[in-house]
Amino acid sequence: MIGLAAAFCFGHRPAKAVIDDVQLWFVERRAQRGSGLRFYDPPPFKARYNAFLSGEDAPPAGSIRARGGRVRYALTTATLVLAMAAGGYGYYVLNYIAKHHT
Repeated sequence: MIGLAAAFCFGHRPAKAVIDDVQLWFVERRAQRGSGLRFYDPPPFKARYNAFLSGEDAPPAGSIRARGGRVRYALTTATLVLAMAAGGYGYYVLNYIAKHHT
């Protein structure tokens, strides 16, 4: 219960910010490529895309929008590699080490 409450209280707001940033990144990418919307895009994504194209979702004047590029790619790759390594190690421990020590 404590973990669930902590995740909801302390993880909800940062997760919303990350999700918002990721959605905006995909909208910008699709708009730059000019590929348009697809039938399977969810309504919030379509609304964000249309708002971006009309200029309603533009950053405030004088602000600089950060571009991730190589740093974002490196962080994402490192996170995925570490998560896969931890998962693989957990699988190994549960299936080989823990079975032979019981």
